[in-house]
Formats: sequence, C-alpha cells, structure tokens
Amino acid sequence: MTTGLEIQPYDALGAERELVAQGLKEQAEALVIIDDETDAAAKAVLAVVTKDLREAEDLRKQLKAPALQVCQDIDAAFKAATTTFKDAKDILAKKTGAYFAEKKRAEDAANAQREREVREAAAARAKAEAEAAAAGAPAPEPVTAPPAPVPATQSVTRTEAGDVGMAKLRGFKVVDDAQIPREFWTLDTAAIGKVYRSGGDVPGCVEDITYVPRTR
Repeated sequence: MTTGLEIQPYDALGAERELVAQGLKEQAEALVIIDDETDAAAKAVLAVVTKDLREAEDLRKQLKAPALQVCQDIDAAFKAATTTFKDAKDILAKKTGAYFAEKKRAEDAANAQREREVREAAAARAKAEAEAAAAGAPAPEPVTAPPAPVPATQSVTRTEAGDVGMAKLRGFKVVDDAQIPREFWTLDTAAIGKVYRSGGDVPGCVEDITYVPRTR
C-alpha cells in the first residue's frame, strides 16, 4: 500500500484479493471435520486457497518486478564503491584499533607501575616515620607521588569530516571449547530433520510424525 493519498492500480488488486482471502478464511474457521464428507469439503476449500494464494503471489511478483529491477540496478551501480569504502574503513579500523590497544596496554602498565610505586613509597615512609619516632628524630619529608599517565581512553581525534574516538568492544576468544557450557552450543535441527526425512535416526531424538496436506 502507498503512504500518500494517491491510489495505485495495485492497491485495488490487493484489496480485491484480500476480500477473497477473508471469505476463504471465514470458511476455514467455520469448517468442522467430523467425517469423510466434511474432510473432503475442507480439502476442497484448501485447494481453492492454495490456488488463489499462488495466483496472488505470482501477480505480486509480476507487479514488483520492474521496480525491483531498478533497485537491483542501483545496488549494482554502487556495489563497487560501497565495497571499496567498507574495505578502506575496515583497514583503518584495524590499524587504529591495534595502535589504540597497544597504547591502552602501555597506559595500564604505567598505572600498575605507579600504583606499585605509591604503595612502596607509603610503606617506606611508614617505616621511616616509625624509625624516626623510635630514635626521637623529626619525621622525614613526604615523598612526592609519581604523576599519573595521560589516559588513552579519553583521547578523541577531531577532523573536518567528524570526530573519531575509540569505543570499547568486549569480545572473546575460545581457549578451551571443552569448558564451554552446553547452552552455548547450537543444535543443528536442520541437519537432524534431513536425517529423519531420509529414514534415519539420531541418538537423543525420537520420531515425531505429522501429516500435512499437499495440494497439486
């Protein structure tokens, strides 16, 4: 359906088929299968529904084909440029990300070293004060703590095209798949279904038979 006020030919075509579909749906809801006769009636309606659905889908595809072709042509025209832009973006993202990661590691190491120095200075002062107090001497001068490193995480590069900062993305690497909980393993139900459709069985599963009508 269109979003504007103009009515398109396909709006009327869709509305016509919606009326037909609603009528068939009401028949489907009203039908109660209690014997072979009502079962045959239900299957007759099912055949009509299947036929009309197929025709509606074919008409829908036919009507949208020209517009879809235009969209595909536009996508094709921009595909090379878009792919190259994305490649360039990925290359630069990896390079700047690797540089920032190394910068962050250095920052963390500097912070850890500063914390050790602060603790060691505090312990040395406490010891010196205790020794001075025991000897009746004046307390030693306080030791200046080392300066904190410039935080890499707060750095933002401003450019004419926009500001570029670094966002932290928490990911993972598998180091021992045997320890990964079972809830994180994906069950390949499609592959299991293929085995059962071909007449086989899979340990941990049981055969589950259902019947579905096939309209020809």
